[in-house]
Amino acid sequence: MYKKLGCLTLIAILMTSCGQKTNVKEIVIEDNNKAAEAENTGNPVAEKEVNNEIFGKEEIIRGKVYYITASSLYVRSEKKVGKNILGQLSVNNKVKVLNIDLNDKTDYVEIEIVNTESNIKKSSKYYVSYKYLDEKAVPQTQVAKISKKFKYFVIQNIATERLRVYERNTSGGDHKLILETVMVAGRESDGPPENVYRYRTIVGNFTITKWIKFYQDNAGSYPSWYKSSYPDPPEKGSRFTDWFSEKYMPKNKEGERVGDMRGAFGWYTAKVGPDSHYQWTHGTIGYGTESESFIAQARNKFFNMFKAMRSHGCSRVSNPIIAWLYEFLPEGSPIIKIYAKEDLANVPTITEEEAVKYYPKWRYILTTGKNDTTSFKGFSHLKQLKARGINKLDLGTLTMDNYPNAVPYVEKNSILPGLLKPEGNVYGVDDEQMVGIYYVDTGKLQGYQHPKELVLGGLKKVLFPPYIIKD
Repeated sequence: MYKKLGCLTLIAILMTSCGQKTNVKEIVIEDNNKAAEAENTGNPVAEKEVNNEIFGKEEIIRGKVYYITASSLYVRSEKKVGKNILGQLSVNNKVKVLNIDLNDKTDYVEIEIVNTESNIKKSSKYYVSYKYLDEKAVPQTQVAKISKKFKYFVIQNIATERLRVYERNTSGGDHKLILETVMVAGRESDGPPENVYRYRTIVGNFTITKWIKFYQDNAGSYPSWYKSSYPDPPEKGSRFTDWFSEKYMPKNKEGERVGDMRGAFGWYTAKVGPDSHYQWTHGTIGYGTESESFIAQARNKFFNMFKAMRSHGCSRVSNPIIAWLYEFLPEGSPIIKIYAKEDLANVPTITEEEAVKYYPKWRYILTTGKNDTTSFKGFSHLKQLKARGINKLDLGTLTMDNYPNAVPYVEKNSILPGLLKPEGNVYGVDDEQMVGIYYVDTGKLQGYQHPKELVLGGLKKVLFPPYIIKD
């Protein structure tokens, strides 16, 4: 009996490792070497959002306050492209131009940041490209148009630990549910009351700022799922505990183990912003179906009786799911995080049992290549990859659950303190704070407000994209 309990406790402790440790030096942008076609924004779509009314640096006025016109804009510590990115400003953030060097051939001007909700690293000087400045704010209708460039958007309901992807209806009608899946949200911290909410997943209106394959934290506590210079990851079918074994961890120059948990961020990681509190959306340990079982364990109420097994604030999904998101959600795609009661706007025309027969199938492939597609295109695809020196790590099929299931809300008073935290209200938020409804079949909110006790990140002036608000 004691041996079994000890094993459960060990598993629970290990599962909490999925996320950034608080003692890790947090860096807003870790890979500053961007492609030339997106050197100002890191996003080819945002890079084209140039202010055509300003034709040259000489038109910029020193001492004048300007608005940012791009959905995202890098702030640099020097007037050049390089490893000098301090963070990203968002559309309609305000800056004051301090200095303009007309003899300098770059597009950069020195600025003072007047207002932003983004995390910008401290520096003695700040520079941005003048091409994304304007005297007037971008109208909210135009802000909405920026997001119209993306076919899909994501809603994460933290209360029910569900992630849903919708195909957007640009005519203003109901959106189409493409994918519904369980996820693991942030846990509640142990310790004094002021720390209880420390690792809760925040709510807000975000966008994907960057995709990273085989991400690892800056301190290396959670080494990459795969890296050519590291030992190969555990084989498919390995034990859960193998992902914590010294055998699979990289070594430092002294030959000592580096890292606590191999592949905690899974196959892909989506960084989001602005003001995300370093809470990413990412995969997990294991291979395809194995990773699905690990997600289920992390959400299991029984295991959570012994130790909180949720993340440190990140939204964690299975590896096939994160591979699909990587394939079909480009950088800039919207991610809206809410904490809401769920319902259906329409009566389903078929049962879930009938719908299962028509679930779409998506064949995925995981390779050692850095930027290869995750869609499997047949065995000729494998031959092409092999010819390029790229190896297959996993191959499988994701069944796309697109049947809307509204998870019932659970009142706070029905939760046994410190024991069970039902998925309908994972943080046990007070009932009076649960305002409005999220219709999971249409991707719309009606009368919804974020609960006051939760931390708000993302865009503070545009809490929700207008297209998800039900008339």
